[in-house]
Amino acid sequence: MAIGEIFPGRETDAWRIRRITSMEVPSVASLFDEYRQTYGYPPERSAALAYIRECVAGGEVIALTACDSSRPLDLLGFTLLYPSFSSMRLRRTWHIQDIYVLPRVRRQGIGRALMEQAVKVARQNDSDHIVLLSPEENETLAALSLSLGFEPYVYDPEYRRYRLKLAT
Repeated sequence: MAIGEIFPGRETDAWRIRRITSMEVPSVASLFDEYRQTYGYPPERSAALAYIRECVAGGEVIALTACDSSRPLDLLGFTLLYPSFSSMRLRRTWHIQDIYVLPRVRRQGIGRALMEQAVKVARQNDSDHIVLLSPEENETLAALSLSLGFEPYVYDPEYRRYRLKLAT
């Protein structure tokens, strides 16, 4: 999967899903900072930029964005996939800890498309499963996860954890 690759079948006339380009790191960092603020964290634009740069620079973390079809640098949402491994299953696993869609474009299928593409990426990497970590108060993400086949697992009083088994 190439940086900046647009994923077939995951776009509308209004938006498309793709892996971020290096030009988009500042825009993703801005969205990431806004996302953190929705959970009560203070604005930290420069720290968010450094974090996203570090995540993307190593090539391990996969950052997917939803962008405006007519203005490709106008980002509407993102998700970050963090790699992990299952030593018992001898396979890669992935974690989605961060997913965000701008409030003005919610309920248009962007979050679903980001999640579906994240699952597709995990499957393409022959992964055992994908885990989603969602703050307890995010009912929308909880409902979306369940509708995509994720199942709740591991009790945590602050976060909901869902897992989608990919391998048999």
